[in-house]
Amino acid sequence: MSVPPIEFQTLDGHQALDVLDELADLYVRVYAEPPYDSAPKFSRERFTERTREQALASGFVLVTARRRDALAGFAFGFSMMPGAWWANASMPPAEVLKASKFALVEFIVEKDMRGRASAGLC
Repeated sequence: MSVPPIEFQTLDGHQALDVLDELADLYVRVYAEPPYDSAPKFSRERFTERTREQALASGFVLVTARRRDALAGFAFGFSMMPGAWWANASMPPAEVLKASKFALVEFIVEKDMRGRASAGLC
């Protein structure tokens, strides 16, 4: 039996907002698992609020992974200019702070799809 391939698509911030509800559905399922257990920080509302803002950030990119048109996972982030860093986080070494960076914000994979790349299924 042939396993359908995973299809990847790269979207910008405006396109990401068009699929935000679908992203939120998967986000909520993944963050309902231990150790997160649906803590308030991982609510659908907080995810969609954060993501709406982040999607408008400079250099925002979303990559979706689909199998049979069903969302199997996604990852997104945005560019961080030299000197920029996360609020309320420890400062990195100077060479990191001074460099241009890509901040990977989310990397979400449907539970039944995890670990499949190593088995040659995607």
